[in-house]
Amino acid sequence: MNHLSLLLTIWVKPRDTVRSALESPSPPRELILAGLFGIGGFLERSEEGSFGDDLSLGWILALAFTVGPLIGLLSLYLISALLHWTGKLFGGRAGVSELRTAVAHGWIPFIWLSAAQAIPTVMMGQSAFARGEASDLGDFGFLQGILVGLLPIWVLLGVWMAAIAVLSVAEAQGFSAWMALANYFLAFMIMVVAAVVVAIAVVSFVALTGMMDTS
Repeated sequence: MNHLSLLLTIWVKPRDTVRSALESPSPPRELILAGLFGIGGFLERSEEGSFGDDLSLGWILALAFTVGPLIGLLSLYLISALLHWTGKLFGGRAGVSELRTAVAHGWIPFIWLSAAQAIPTVMMGQSAFARGEASDLGDFGFLQGILVGLLPIWVLLGVWMAAIAVLSVAEAQGFSAWMALANYFLAFMIMVVAAVVVAIAVVSFVALTGMMDTS
């Protein structure tokens, strides 16, 4: 499959698409997919976190296209390593590089969705990232109505996109879908526990530093 075919067939034949990518790996393509995934994720976090309250649209976009790809690459390498490590517990056969291929291609639907969401975001401009302003956009109120009406479709789409990500790993590991889901779940739980431990350590350090300053 060529690059364009992979972008389309992943929606309907995820395992076949990933198998083709595994047989003809392209590290540059995987890095590009990870970068695009990171950009989309950064923009989504910017909307949810109302970054527009403190940053201009130009700054948000600049950060999205510089920090976003770095986050995407870090996520790709971290998740692939965790899936490789936890996958061994279930008898997974994929190496880390193979899992990077599978994970990156499993992200393609999320990249498509991010690109589709970017259209109304660009139309709304700064207000898309500001708290409470989107509801005041009379000119763009129809967009909210469309999104609400399409909510069931968005839910089904989200489920299928998650399934594609799981099936991509399943193909690389030689797993069933359920075994791949367990592989993903265990890797995710390790990330959550690690994040909680780091957060507790940081809070404890800040609290200890504050106590030392006041004493």
